[in-house]
Amino acid sequence: MRRRPDVCEREPLVAAELQRRTGLPLIPMVKANAYGVGVAGVVGALESLAPLAYGVATVREGEQLRELGIVRPVVVFTPLLAAEYERAATADLTLALGDADSISAWARAGKPYYLAIDTGMNRAGAPWRDVTALRDVVRKSPPVAAFTHFHSAESDSQSAQEQVARFLDAIASLGVDIPLLHADNSAAAARGVDGRGRWGAIRPGVFLYGVG
Repeated sequence: MRRRPDVCEREPLVAAELQRRTGLPLIPMVKANAYGVGVAGVVGALESLAPLAYGVATVREGEQLRELGIVRPVVVFTPLLAAEYERAATADLTLALGDADSISAWARAGKPYYLAIDTGMNRAGAPWRDVTALRDVVRKSPPVAAFTHFHSAESDSQSAQEQVARFLDAIASLGVDIPLLHADNSAAAARGVDGRGRWGAIRPGVFLYGVG
């Protein structure tokens, strides 16, 4: 994949088009210095669209957004070590968590989290078949959101729909009201993967930066 030369002008235009097409707020992924474009300029441009949150991969990236004056939620989507939780809490970050021990440990900080459910990406999160094992801890400390990640939404809508079914079944098995559900990355949002009307946001990444 390569970045197009007009990428610095594209982020707000592409983001606005995805938002218009889906009718959903954005959680733009700005990890790795906004994929090398420059996070300060990118979030400065995207702020006009009032994103629901920003997505990053590390605590340091979240701290950088705070240093830039970003006050809206910042979600660390990469699993962290427990030793990093104090810094994350100090920066008022939201973590993506997928196991009982992590949820319990983070709950002690009194900060919000997103429940990560693995429906086929096999990268991170609670396996969808085993989500009921989290029922007690999730009921004690409910997440503010839950999400999954499509493994091939850019080329295989059938597999994406299968992941949607797995994800929604897993959520239903918890018996907890989770205010925000999301799954659509750039490709899924562009292709219109059907979330049965349950999605509350889209999570665009590389498409914002002219990659595709």
